[in-house]
This record gives sequence, C-alpha cells and structure tokens, in this order.
Amino acid sequence: MLKIRKALTTQFCSRIIVIRNIYMQHGQRKDTLMHHMQKIWIGTGTVAAAILGLSLLTTPAYADETIETIPPVATATTQSEQLTTGWVHQADGSIIYYDTDGNKLTGTQEIDGKYYVFSESGVLLTGWQTVNGNRYYYDKETGESQFGWLDWNGSRYYIQEDTGKQTGWLVLENNNISRRYFFNADGVLQTGFFRAEEGSPIYYAEADGAVLKGGIHEIDGAPYWFYEDGALHTGWQTVDGKRYFYDPETGAITFGWISWNNRNYYISEEKGKYTGLEQVDGEYYPFSEENGAIQEGMQKMPDGTTRYYYNNGAFHRGWFYQNNQTYYFDEKNGSMVTGWQSISGATYYFQADGAAKTGWLKENGKLYYFGADAQLCTGWQTIDGKRYCFRTDGSAVIGWQKAANGFSYYFQADGSMAIGWLDIDKNRYYFQKDGIPAHGVTVIDGKSYLFADDTGILQCSKTVNGITTDSNGVITKRQLSVKYISQSGFPTGCESASAVMLLQNAGYNVSVADFVDKYLDKGGFTWKNGIQYGPDPNSKFVGDPRSSSGFGCYAPVLTKAMNKILGNGKTAKNLTGTAFTSLLTDYIDNGIPVAVWASINMVNVDNGRQWVIPETGQLFTWKRHEHCLVLVGYDAEYYYMNDPYQSKGLVAYKRSVVEARYAQMGYQAVVIL
Repeated sequence: MLKIRKALTTQFCSRIIVIRNIYMQHGQRKDTLMHHMQKIWIGTGTVAAAILGLSLLTTPAYADETIETIPPVATATTQSEQLTTGWVHQADGSIIYYDTDGNKLTGTQEIDGKYYVFSESGVLLTGWQTVNGNRYYYDKETGESQFGWLDWNGSRYYIQEDTGKQTGWLVLENNNISRRYFFNADGVLQTGFFRAEEGSPIYYAEADGAVLKGGIHEIDGAPYWFYEDGALHTGWQTVDGKRYFYDPETGAITFGWISWNNRNYYISEEKGKYTGLEQVDGEYYPFSEENGAIQEGMQKMPDGTTRYYYNNGAFHRGWFYQNNQTYYFDEKNGSMVTGWQSISGATYYFQADGAAKTGWLKENGKLYYFGADAQLCTGWQTIDGKRYCFRTDGSAVIGWQKAANGFSYYFQADGSMAIGWLDIDKNRYYFQKDGIPAHGVTVIDGKSYLFADDTGILQCSKTVNGITTDSNGVITKRQLSVKYISQSGFPTGCESASAVMLLQNAGYNVSVADFVDKYLDKGGFTWKNGIQYGPDPNSKFVGDPRSSSGFGCYAPVLTKAMNKILGNGKTAKNLTGTAFTSLLTDYIDNGIPVAVWASINMVNVDNGRQWVIPETGQLFTWKRHEHCLVLVGYDAEYYYMNDPYQSKGLVAYKRSVVEARYAQMGYQAVVIL
C-alpha cells in the first residue's frame, strides 16, 4: 500500500508541476491553478483518494514547492498536453486563434468587438473574402473586417455589414443631405460620365462619387443638363425656346455641324438649331423650316440663283442629271446656269428652270436643234428621218442653199430638206432622195418628166430639144436627133447599120462596110450526111450581110463587135430581157438611142428555116422577118425608129405593135453607155 501511495503521489505531483509551469508561463492566477489540480485529482480515481486519504490534505498548495523532494519524470510532460489560447503566429507566417478551451476558431468570429474570418483549418484570412455569398474585405495586416468606404487598388468601394460589397445605386445621408452613388458590377465607385447599364441614361459623378442631378452643371467648361434623378439630358432638347443637341454618348451640348439620323444640322450657342436659309462661314445653307435638317434638292439663293444641295450640306458642281433632265452648275460657286452656255467646247442652251434644252428651239426667228446629249447641232443632221443643215452658229438653213458639192438644196420652213414634189414661188420642183432637185428628163413613178437643166423647174406644156410635155410636165413626145444610116448595099445588114448609127452617135466615125468586114463575126452553112449545120446567131452573124441569102445575128454578136471599136470609158451593153418601157425611161429620156430587135415593117414573126448548131447539136429555128432598128423617140401613140430597111428613114410605129414584136424576138436590145 505504501508503494502504491508513493507511486500515485509521485504521479500526481508531476502533473501539478506541469500545470503550474504552463500557468506560470501565461500568467494565470492561483485559483485557476487549483481548479485544474482538482480535475487532476478527480482524474486519478477513487482508489488513489482512498490510498492518499488525509495525506492529500497535507500536500502543499503549489506543486513547485515540493518538487525538490519529488524526482522529476521527463516523459510525463509533452507539448501536446500544453493548453494554448488566443492569437498564435505560426512559423509559416499564418495566424491562428485559440479560444479559452484551446480550440482553433474557424469561419466568421467576433473577437473583442471586431469581426474576423478563419479558414476551415483555422488560418486567419485577409483581403477580399466571400462570406454567405457576400463579398467582404479584411485588413491585410490585422485581418479585421472593413465596413463603409474602402480605397483598394486605386478604386473606391463601399462595404455594408449585412450585404458586403455594394453594387448598383446607393443613397447616403449626410447632414440631412442625401447623395447618390453608383457602383459597377465589380463594386467600383463610378466617377465622371457613366451608364448604369448598357442603353441606360448617362450620369455624371464628381470626384467623390456623388452623382450630379437637377439643372445645368458646368463640366470641364461645358454645360450639361441633368434630370432630377441625375440622368443626363441627351438628343434634342428645348432650352429657353431654342433647340439644342446633347450628344447621346456623352451628353455634351454640341455646337456647329452635327450629323444625326443620317441628316445634318447646324447649331449655334446664340440661335440654337438653324432653320430656313442661313449663312454658315459665309456660305448659305437651306435648313428645313420644320426640323432644321439640311434640305436636299434645288434651293433658291437670296441673289436669285439656284443651287443643288445634298443633305450633308455640300452643293453640286458640274453636270447633274435628274428626272430625265440635264443641268449644269457652275464649277466655282455652284450656281445653276441658264441660257446659252459654252462648256468644254460644246454649246448648250439651258432653259429658265435650268434644264438643258433638247430637240428644237426657236429663238429670235431662228431654228436650232439640240441632240439627246443636249449639244447644239451643226452641219448636216438626220432628225426623225429627215435631213437638215445647220450653220456653224447652230441655226438651221431655211430656203435655197448651195452646198460645197455644187448642188443646190431647198430647206423648208421647218428646216427639213425638201424631198419629192414641192411648189416654190409658183414653180414646181421635184427633189430626189438625196435632196438634189431633178434636172432634165427624170422618171418619177414610171412617168418621164422634163425639168429645166439649169433651174430644175418642171417644164409644163413645152417642147424643148425635141421633148414635148403636157400640162403636168409629163413627156408626151421624145425624139432624139440620131443620124440616119441605111442598110443599102447590105440586104441583110440591118444589125450592122443599126450598130453604126449608135457608134456614130457616140462619136465614132465608122462605116457599115468597115463594121461588117473588120469587126463582125460571121459564119456560113455546111452539109453533112444530109444535115445542114449553121452557126448560133448568138455567136456569129449567120451568112453574109452583103447577100440577100444571109440571115442575121442577135444582141450578143452585135455587142461584141461594137466593143471592139469602143473605148475611152464607153462600152456596148446587152440589154436583152429589159422591158420596152424601161428603154424609154432609162435611155431615150436620157438622150441615149437603143438598137432593138423587132420585125420588118412590124409584121408578125413566125418560124423559118432550121439548122443544127454543131457545137451543141441543137436544132435551131430562125424567126422569119427578123429585123434590127434604132429606137430614137416616142409619144403617146407611137415609137419613132431609124429604120435602115429600104432607106425608110425615121418611121413611126404603133406602140402596141412594136412591143409585141419586141417580145417575139426575145426582148433583145443593145445600147452604148
């Protein structure tokens, strides 16, 4: 028992010494020490109490007083058994707080009337922290929570005790004066111009963050107008009866030119928004009387001139096209031109409304024409299918005009060149398609008319140079003067005599004998096996013109022989196939005689002798009474012929009979051109 008691006593004393040392280190009172000693005593159990008995009551009040008689037990005192409270700075720099029971504090804690926040591991947190979904700031040095105004990292914040960092609008009272502040989504106090959110009004906060409101305030020397809630007036506003514009982005009042909704305006401090015709920097501008925007279009200036303005205030210079009209504005001052103008070497006429003239213009008794490009026309022009001639000044020629080509033309009162029939000063003229008046014999619509060679006047009921006309100027009789030559001595030489008449009329001195002997191709007959062969009359004269047993030849043979003689630009032409009336209009009326094939005395033509053409084997039938004579004139009933047969001279034959025989002979004719 003694041993047990000694052991327990030793253990008990050791614990008391440890507790005493701890409390002495922390400066705790003796009554607190005794309180813990009682706990140790109770903790040793009832057995120890029974053993110790009254001996315990005789133990000294502080264990450190008996420690010299009790051997120390080094293993009985450990670090984990020491009780720590209050602030503890860890070796890693972190700070921990232990409560009176030695427990680490976590979460939000109030210590000595101040709030702190600790991590789950008990480490003191500083700076911005989220607590219950709200943001708070804790001092970097002390860890104390900050409330009210906070300046951090160059920005200002406001922290509420219950809601943390302030965002949005905040109203604070100071000396019965409420001031309004705004904090953005990050809690930063806004100063200067700002919007509470995208698309919201503009506000302005002074350097301390207080929002200006109500009335006009000057900021950086410029006036701004605020509503009572602090929102800035923007856009068009009426101040003292004048319209001003406040920039929608900055709220600043704007003077001078502004562009708004794709329209342009001008605002002065004195007048506000301009309306009507006003001068800006010495230049006039047309502002709408209703809304003040620059008006686009034609505008009358105070000096009576007209300009075309664009809605940006610029006025047009040079050519301008609108509503199918052409205008021109002076390159220097932009004034619309009127009247006669010379531009880039061309002449134009601008009407009173400024539109360039196109088409006809009559001014001071003269006619002018302007093309689709509005340029004045000069020289020859075709307009709507008619021909006109304009002088160098652009005026249209009226009346007779002799052109550089030597021909005279006539231009009617409307300036158009005369075409067709026209009566001028009681004389009748016919103007051909090229405008040249007809002269001499002219065929019009199948009829031959006679016009004076020098003046072109129609000759009515006259006989001139063998040409007789009726009251309408139509040629009723035409007779050429062609020297007559008989075929005497050449019984079948009518073709040769007719050819010589044409040649001599053309100025070639040739005789019938020379023509027959030197130029006419001839061929005779042969018999073989009872068949008679002979030449083709389209290739050679059949037989001999000097013989009564000869036959004759056709137009190709005569043409070939005549061309052996002709030269100097003259030629014989085979007219086979030409209508008889065309021989009149195309040749006789133009003074040209024609050799034609008909019949002797215009008797009926019938079939005659036959032979075979050796080159083709064709059986050819000669037409009896074949005859060639020279057509030299006509009238309404007769054709006049130089008939070489039997020295008849000039003979008149019925028109219908001649045309019938001409047809029977295959419409053959030859002419010298």
